[in-house]
This record gives sequence, structure tokens and C-alpha cells, in this order.
Amino acid sequence: MAQEELKRMYVKDGIIYYEDNKEVTLWGINSGTPFLWRYKGNKEFGLDHKKVIDQDFEDFKKMGVECVRTYISVIEGISTIADQEGNLLNNIHLDLLDYMIYKCRENNMYLFLTAASGWGYQ
Repeated sequence: MAQEELKRMYVKDGIIYYEDNKEVTLWGINSGTPFLWRYKGNKEFGLDHKKVIDQDFEDFKKMGVECVRTYISVIEGISTIADQEGNLLNNIHLDLLDYMIYKCRENNMYLFLTAASGWGYQ
């Protein structure tokens, strides 16, 4: 089956619209597998992080998910993907974020990224 192209969007007055000016409504889910508590938990149980993401996406497909929200951690500590100057760090968290982006594209799901800072996690 040919992969359907995701529709382009824009924001006006705090509302997200498709290019055809229809308001965007998506069924979505939060997923923090590459970062913080979810990453720590998977590591403590000896789980393969990418296999966990694969299983997540199988579940997301069953649920009809159209959009996955995750965050880019900019908090110093366990799941940082950048240094204080904003330079990317070549580490497991960046690799897992990249894999999550790939899985979204593979499954024709939008990805909503949130920059997270100041939560106090280490």
C-alpha cells in the first residue's frame, strides 16, 4: 500500500489548520519512551528501548492514534539531548528520539514535539 502523505498545517490565532483551512482535530497520545522515567524504567527492567517503541506503535495503531506527542528533553541529567549551548549530544536519547520520529513516519502519524525544561528530574 502506498504511504499517504501527511497534510501540511499552519497556526493562526492559536488554532492549528490544514492548508485547506479546515481546523485540525487529531486523536493522539503522549509517549516519553526515550526520556526520563520511561527510559529509566525500561533500562531497570533490561528492556530493549527500540523494541518497546515498536510495541508502543503496534498499540498506537490498534487505538487509531493519529498524533504522538513527546518532548525534547533539555534538562541536564539523565535524558539530555543537547548541551547548555544547544549543541546536540550524540547519545542514546537522541537515537531513540530519532527512532520515534522514524516510527511516526512509518505509521503515517504526526509527531508533536514539546521542549521540556525545569521539571527538576535528574
